[in-house]
Amino acid sequence: MKEIGKILREKREKLGLNFDKVHRVTRIQEKYILAIEEGDESVFSAEVYYKSFVKSYAKFLGLSGEELLAQYEKRKNLQSGDEEGEKPAQTCGYKTNPDAKTAKAKSSDERKSDLKKLFITVLIAGILCAAFLYLNKNISIFIDDSPGRIPALEQKKILHEQKEQEQREQLRLREIAFEARKNAEEESKNRILKPENVSSQAQPDIKPVAAQAPAATQAGNNTAAASYVKRQELEIVAVENVWIKVDSDGREIFQGTIVKGDKKNWKADNEFTVKIGYTPGVNVYFNGIKVDVNKGAVQDVNTLVLKRQQ
Repeated sequence: MKEIGKILREKREKLGLNFDKVHRVTRIQEKYILAIEEGDESVFSAEVYYKSFVKSYAKFLGLSGEELLAQYEKRKNLQSGDEEGEKPAQTCGYKTNPDAKTAKAKSSDERKSDLKKLFITVLIAGILCAAFLYLNKNISIFIDDSPGRIPALEQKKILHEQKEQEQREQLRLREIAFEARKNAEEESKNRILKPENVSSQAQPDIKPVAAQAPAATQAGNNTAAASYVKRQELEIVAVENVWIKVDSDGREIFQGTIVKGDKKNWKADNEFTVKIGYTPGVNVYFNGIKVDVNKGAVQDVNTLVLKRQQ
């Protein structure tokens, strides 16, 4: 209507705005803005578009689009009543009621808008559900809440550390064994040669019978050397996953968790000190004899001192 267009035009000019500025903000084409201000409804394909543009345009200018459209409907109804009083009713015409046509177009647009909103809502819900399931599946790979079970990554780390520890321990044991054999040979040699030198100096004319003494001495020394190189053996079998620490002759040789079913063996010259974090989880054998790990334990934690046996 021209009255509505006049109000909007005056407000726009008062604000110092042109069609280009209004278009860039409201996204309404300039030809529709001009048609609204001139009250030319024929430019619009349906009345619902005219009303929608009037609301957007009025809101942008700081006016109430609802009030303007209420005035528009009021004037339209008055004009429709005047035309009905002046013209006889058409009984055979092909034209439809403008109000019915407008209501039908509006109802169709509202249904399309509702369907579009419903489709977008369902699509967003589906995307969120899929994302949740994907994240939940990936997280479950790294989380294992099974009671008493060590995660797979932790087990691999423990096994890797145990393997490295075993390799270092084997190398250290070979070095100790080599040094022990070397020391035993030197000590045995010194013990055997020393009586012969003393005997030859003190008794130069000794009879062949007396010469048997160094042989007996050598046999005693060989027995002593054999006793020296004899080592103590420790074997631990894990019944459950359990933490232990093992010291051999005062030096730490292992500290970590032994996995259920695993078996460990060590050797020492004199003694072992074994700290057990859960005594029911291990069986301990010292030189082939099972040790009572629960004796002296406090809340299933115990420290064993296994000394050298002759």
